[in-house]
Amino acid sequence: MARFGRIDVLVNNAANALSQPVGEFTEQAWAKSFDVNLRGPIFLIQEALPYLRESPAASVINVISAGAFLFSGNVAMYAAAKAGLMSFTRSFASALAADGIR
Repeated sequence: MARFGRIDVLVNNAANALSQPVGEFTEQAWAKSFDVNLRGPIFLIQEALPYLRESPAASVINVISAGAFLFSGNVAMYAAAKAGLMSFTRSFASALAADGIR
């Protein structure tokens, strides 16, 4: 905001595909995976909303990953978080459409 005066586009592209077999998840790995792949994007969007609402051409791009649709036992946490982000993306799109945010 300080440099450009507005926010038109927000891109959530961070990811970490921690690999742990089902049945061997650690709480630390779970927290890290969901923090990076789901929690971070959700709260970044929320933080940017006041600025996006002021933009004449606002959009949010959430990079999901094929991991949301495919399965692999060793990256189940990653797949679950990305599937969650896909669901939030759809819900946010519906809720923010009235504000002109795509």
